[in-house]
Amino acid sequence: MKYMLKVNEPLIKTNQGSAFIQAVVMAHENISDIVIINYKDLYCKFEDNYENLELEFKNSDWEYYRSIGLADMNLYHRKYLASEKFAEFLKERIDQNNYLLLYSVDEFYLPYTQFYRKKHYRHDTYIYGYSDDHFYSMAYLNDSLQTIKVNQEDISKAFFSSYLCDNTTFSTFRVNENVRVSCSIDVVLDGLKEYVYKGGVDEEKQLATGLGVYFIMDKYLEHFIASHSSQGKIDLKLFRTIWEHKKMLCVKFQGQHLVKDEVMNSLHKCEQDALVVFRMSLRYMISGDTGILNSMRDKLERLRVKEYEVILRVIDEIQIPS
Repeated sequence: MKYMLKVNEPLIKTNQGSAFIQAVVMAHENISDIVIINYKDLYCKFEDNYENLELEFKNSDWEYYRSIGLADMNLYHRKYLASEKFAEFLKERIDQNNYLLLYSVDEFYLPYTQFYRKKHYRHDTYIYGYSDDHFYSMAYLNDSLQTIKVNQEDISKAFFSSYLCDNTTFSTFRVNENVRVSCSIDVVLDGLKEYVYKGGVDEEKQLATGLGVYFIMDKYLEHFIASHSSQGKIDLKLFRTIWEHKKMLCVKFQGQHLVKDEVMNSLHKCEQDALVVFRMSLRYMISGDTGILNSMRDKLERLRVKEYEVILRVIDEIQIPS
């Protein structure tokens, strides 16, 4: 027997959890337009020395979709579940059209991970279907986000590992089929205005939003260069997220003929420039040449200015169809 819930190929793939939820949302026609409306802003949490950053799309996680009524969620605690019946319990949830968000599993027991039978490592995993002996998960394999078939027994071992605490939880995520989201250009424009006009850096809250994210990224690179050692590794996810944000900006207007071709080409140029920065981060990881990091700072600043100018043109020139 096989039962699979719908998932599409996500447009964002840096953050495993956010990518999975986007794949779910895109697969449901009644709410899929939220992908065009949303994914226009970023937020970045940072520490005083800018050493560790958390960069993510604003309003992109499962709790956001629950909070606006597009999905229902239920939380389950491991201590109330029996390990020998766990697989059947999960399959019952899937039969009820629930996607599964396992917040913590021990990758020591998962064959597709680098930690399999080598090291206990806590991570998340996401399930959207099952067959007789396997679950179907969306996870990283060989540095690529993929759909993976995992033995049900391995999932149970990973969730009930003694390495994890007893209050480990997982949640279900079910799309509300009784609501419908329709794309509104006005809402899209309001989001772009918020991104360019209201974004900034709040040092007290240690939070940056909108274009303010670029200033924190620059501080991150500046700090990394100053404290550089031969063992230093930058967080590649930061620069991939910057690229994916420009990718999502292009998605909003691609093929809709709402902006002039010249403006659309400028948006694509921003995406290409962001991809160049991401590829530079990969080259740095191979070479360790800090000169690459200085070039990245320069290119990010140029991208910030260019992006600001292009989005202003989008806001100014967009024509709402009659």
